[in-house]
Amino acid sequence: MAFRGGALWGESAIFGRTAPWPFVQLRFSTAELTLTTAGLDFKKFTFARGDVTSVEERQPFIARGLQIVHHRADYPSVIMFFSGRLDLVMRKLSERGWLVTLYTERGWQWE
Repeated sequence: MAFRGGALWGESAIFGRTAPWPFVQLRFSTAELTLTTAGLDFKKFTFARGDVTSVEERQPFIARGLQIVHHRADYPSVIMFFSGRLDLVMRKLSERGWLVTLYTERGWQWE
């Protein structure tokens, strides 16, 4: 399953690098999740299921996005995917067994 969108990555959402739509692809299966950016700032972040704690819905700025919460020391701590079809992406991730969570100001709300 694959979706096009935008991305943000770095040590924080404020100081991160960005790639706009349609230069980012999020591809996932039941075993692996990969976020790939195109263009001058090519990046490829590949995660095995054990690398990812959860995929959180967040809204750091104006747009809602999905932050990949992971424990890979060789990747930036903040990796986010943005899409106009975010609800569909979240549903498809859940269907493939990825833990998708919602982050609210009150704390965690589990789906």
